[in-house]
Amino acid sequence: ANPVEIKIKNLPKISFVKVPIHPDKPEEREIQIGKIFIPQQDFELLKGKEIRLIHLFNIKLDGKKPEAKFTSLENKDIQKINWVSSHVECSILMPFGETINGLVEAAIKTLKYDEVVQFERFGFVKLDKLNKKEGKYEFWFAHR
Repeated sequence: ANPVEIKIKNLPKISFVKVPIHPDKPEEREIQIGKIFIPQQDFELLKGKEIRLIHLFNIKLDGKKPEAKFTSLENKDIQKINWVSSHVECSILMPFGETINGLVEAAIKTLKYDEVVQFERFGFVKLDKLNKKEGKYEFWFAHR
């Protein structure tokens, strides 16, 4: 939700990362690495701190600007946050009529309409439609 692009200095040359499809399953999928986006809320809460981009690497966020420095590949015991790189725009209709706009992994392009998926740290959503006019995938929030 409310994505912020983080410009990362000293970024290692990583073109993709393999991530588990589920914590309890051995299968993996690849995510292409390009620009890195994180939720605005996470940036505001964690400015100036070292964080881990889940399944990727550690960075130290700048204290003011949406910038960071690469710190290591080591999976340290530090705050871990979600990120997105290869993405599409989406909106999620919440139970009381509020709409949340953001970015979601491009892998959702393979979903079928009415399919339910979990957005990490957000909840379960159901794909409603692709708004071709806006080029945005529209979801309905189901539950946490």
